[in-house]
Amino acid sequence: MTLVSYEPKESKYVLLLSTMHRDGAIVESADKKKPEIIQFYNATKGGVDTVDEMPSLYSTARKTNRWPMVIFYYMLNVVAINARVALMSTKTPPLQYTSRRRFLKKLALSLIETHMKDKKNMQMLPKTLRESMNEATSSGSEEIPSKTPKHDKGRCVILPL
Repeated sequence: MTLVSYEPKESKYVLLLSTMHRDGAIVESADKKKPEIIQFYNATKGGVDTVDEMPSLYSTARKTNRWPMVIFYYMLNVVAINARVALMSTKTPPLQYTSRRRFLKKLALSLIETHMKDKKNMQMLPKTLRESMNEATSSGSEEIPSKTPKHDKGRCVILPL
């Protein structure tokens, strides 16, 4: 792993961390001496710019002052971009272009679908939430109990079989 600090202009610094480059080799080009890692980045930065641009159109991030959450949201954005690229490139025939928003919604629903199926018939959840879970899992055949039994001493009861 290599960490390179480069000063392209006075009082402007660029830090790059790479697992691909093992040394800080300097390459001369035109009138400047630049580290090899900088030249490689400049040649391939189109992908980096695209990855930075995509979350600006539709981001998973939420406003927060906690720096670990900022990093977590950034990782979610990058993972979602990579998942979409991998899905679109591995399917044969190739998938039709879908918007990032639609893809993120499908991805989120597919990740929580099994959890919702397990939880949608829990009596302690509000009826509106259970109905929403039923709609999202698209198996409306199961009936949602309309009322929970009323008891004086809490929720624990023995139900007849």
